[in-house]
Amino acid sequence: MNRKIVSFYLVLLAVILLNSNIVGEPRFEKLKQALIEEGFREGLLDSIYSSGKVKFYPKLLEVNVFQKSYSDYYERVPKPKNVEKGKLFYQEHKELLKKCEQETKVPASIITALLYIETNFKEYKKNNLVVNVYFSLYFADEDSIIDKNIEKIRNSELSQAEKEKIISKAKRVAKRKSKWAFKELKVLLKNFTAEELLNLYGSWAGAIGYPQFIPSSYEIWAVDGNNDGKIDLFDFDDAIYSIANYLNSNGWKENLTDKQKKAVIHTYNHNWDYVTAVLKYAENLEKLLKNAGCDSVNTGAESIKEP
Repeated sequence: MNRKIVSFYLVLLAVILLNSNIVGEPRFEKLKQALIEEGFREGLLDSIYSSGKVKFYPKLLEVNVFQKSYSDYYERVPKPKNVEKGKLFYQEHKELLKKCEQETKVPASIITALLYIETNFKEYKKNNLVVNVYFSLYFADEDSIIDKNIEKIRNSELSQAEKEKIISKAKRVAKRKSKWAFKELKVLLKNFTAEELLNLYGSWAGAIGYPQFIPSSYEIWAVDGNNDGKIDLFDFDDAIYSIANYLNSNGWKENLTDKQKKAVIHTYNHNWDYVTAVLKYAENLEKLLKNAGCDSVNTGAESIKEP
């Protein structure tokens, strides 16, 4: 499928999704029953629904089901002005990063690179209530959401074969996202109280905190880095140690080959451009710290080759 067709596809599907009717209660009753069948208490679900904060957002379907490419962004990540931010972050959190590296053997520069690429060392814009992302995505496979304006595709200038291909692909992706969202929603409900859920904001993808963990990653790998008795991924102590724990658990250790390092980071984000950006950022940060006379860290990212 050429670029013009892909662009047309994305724009058209955005129009379809944004023109869809928002039908609240019937949808959430359906989801509520599905969750009750999974063992969740009706009282918990009712308390969340009755808050007035839970809403169905077609826009979240658009950006999640039909994601744009981030290759251009990943290419810009290791640029000098961005790595300079990493140097300042490292200097500010030097003791914490060095302590974490000594204990986990995950290079501070790799952790810094991941924090930059994920959230630019800032709290992610709190535009999306995380529970709303998964509530909305659960309905991604509703035929009415895509089929409502199906004639817009059929009346387009695309060939019949391309039209059918677009429709078929959209439905496959939507069904996969719906199943994934239900799984993540269950994890979310298991790990947070109703009050916490109604105040937990994150990205359009439903990711949480500086490391941008989805709920299933939070459940498995998030840790209390400062031993204050709670896990808060908007706290750098917890965020840094959680990233290190994730990488350790997925194979990071000392003396890995370049191929092994790439494989571990690829588990964090299944995009090879992302992997290259993280390693290159870490390498450039190490050089910058060394040239500035800072206590440097071993990136383990000296050689960047294509996977």
